Amino acid sequence: MIFPTRLNGIPCKCNVLTYNPGTPAQTSGPPEMCDPGDPEEFEFEILDCRGRRAAWLDCYLSPAVEQQLLEEAHVMRQAEAYEYA
Repeated sequence: MIFPTRLNGIPCKCNVLTYNPGTPAQTSGPPEMCDPGDPEEFEFEILDCRGRRAAWLDCYLSPAVEQQLLEEAHVMRQAEAYEYA
């Protein structure tokens, strides 16, 4: 999935390479049935407006920006599910 976004005010696109929602932890019941779960996985690359890899924009990435991109990807996924995109 590719969606438009902005990094530091610069228009660009985010190409989601892989997304795995993870699994919730099982913390109740007998100890042998407990499981720590799996974390959410989100891998992406930043593209310029023409769809080419824009490695020069990677310097603007931070944990907060990655969280923002993840939230935008969730919104785009929901829009695709309801055919609003």
